[in-house]
Amino acid sequence: MIKLIHEASEKSERKYTCPYCEERFTRNKLYSHIENKHEEMITDEFPVGRIVYNTVNKRTEGSCMVCKKPTKWDDKKQRYDSFCSEECKQEYVKLAKERMRKKYGKEYLLDDPDHQNKMLQGRRISGYYTFTSGGKMPYVGSYERKFLEFMDKVLQVKTIDIIPSYPIVKYEDRNKEEHFWILDYYYVPANLAIDIKDGGDNPNNREMPEYREKQRQKEIAIAQQQEYNYIRLEDNKFDQFLLCLVDLKEMPEEDIKFNTSIRTGVYRSYIPTHESTSTMGTIKGIGSEPNIIRPQDTIYFVKSCKYAGGYPRLGIARDKTLRNLVFSDDEFRLRSFGLDYLRDSVCRVYEYTDDNVEYNYLKILQKVNENSDDIYTAKDLYKQFTGKDLLDFDQIDYTCKECTSYPEYLKILESSLLATWTDGVSIPMLESTDITCIYEYAQDINGYYIYNKETGLRSRSYETKKEIPSKVIDFISCNGLRV
Repeated sequence: MIKLIHEASEKSERKYTCPYCEERFTRNKLYSHIENKHEEMITDEFPVGRIVYNTVNKRTEGSCMVCKKPTKWDDKKQRYDSFCSEECKQEYVKLAKERMRKKYGKEYLLDDPDHQNKMLQGRRISGYYTFTSGGKMPYVGSYERKFLEFMDKVLQVKTIDIIPSYPIVKYEDRNKEEHFWILDYYYVPANLAIDIKDGGDNPNNREMPEYREKQRQKEIAIAQQQEYNYIRLEDNKFDQFLLCLVDLKEMPEEDIKFNTSIRTGVYRSYIPTHESTSTMGTIKGIGSEPNIIRPQDTIYFVKSCKYAGGYPRLGIARDKTLRNLVFSDDEFRLRSFGLDYLRDSVCRVYEYTDDNVEYNYLKILQKVNENSDDIYTAKDLYKQFTGKDLLDFDQIDYTCKECTSYPEYLKILESSLLATWTDGVSIPMLESTDITCIYEYAQDINGYYIYNKETGLRSRSYETKKEIPSKVIDFISCNGLRV
């Protein structure tokens, strides 16, 4: 079983009084109440998101963080713009750097953040990404570029809301020497400092104990500052980043602007990763040791077709991540494959439990490691573990339990959170689910979807109700926090 959870997953039960009547609701339910009971109050200038935001934060308009002039409402991010202009944004960065210099001073040229930044942007892997809405943003390496592309094309964020190479955090290494840590990006509406890293699926060759300790000291420093929300984004795994934004989206503005009730970097992912700074000790609010519960008596059969209705191939995996696969190649020899082997395939994953799984798995691995020329068909592989003949591929549906793989889970997670984050006008269906059911069917301009009545989490839209997969329904009904 693999869990994806975070410490802030419990939604606040704080209730707010409707601005048009005396009824009180949680933030999520206030949306639907206003849409259903006070539809006449919703206008283009005051969409329901703005009405709810004003109610929760006791606001009537936005205010520029620099000059205090009114700012526009942005319905995509469900908040007012932080700055009234690009000039004010640049003035904010200038003032922030001046405050940093007054606070820390600078002794060594190579420790001067401005000098570090110039060195980084002078590297060959640097460049500027052009946003769809206009404006450019610098990046250093492919991971930062993919992050900017995600912010632009998926979340439709504007450059005025992102500050590169900020904030700057002073920290001490194990020898008590002082250094500056330049974060990659700062997302202003969420007061979110973002550190973008490789690792996980792409481990590097650094001396890991020293590197982890250094990263740990950096994160201790930003936590102790108590100024920013913080997330470490590894391998561009945007599922975790989306969870972070969904949580911050629902917070009152007074909580987003860091205070003692908000924990820096609260997002903990229980996912397989080779690189973790937390092995040196767990710090509350910064990430803990990744953990996979891997029963020794379970194997996963992977039925893969290169196209719908095609002839399937059968392979095995030791866990739901499907990182390490064993399939027969074109000559029916057992070989090891990575997750890319399943790209552009239609896959189904089945869980099989037996006391002899570990023994049989080691026998298979021995043949793989020896590049054995033994012929192994899907039937042979199935019989190796179950002791039964495979008469038909549909037989697996009856003898094994179908389950959701981790990659599939992340796809459902991402599509559901994106739909929740960017949903438009929705029309509740006349046919309702049972009142005790946690989810409800609804439709929008793109088709039919289901949503969790408690959390507001929804699926993406499908052309018909029947097309909504059972796995998606299960995901929505369990709040998207387990698989």
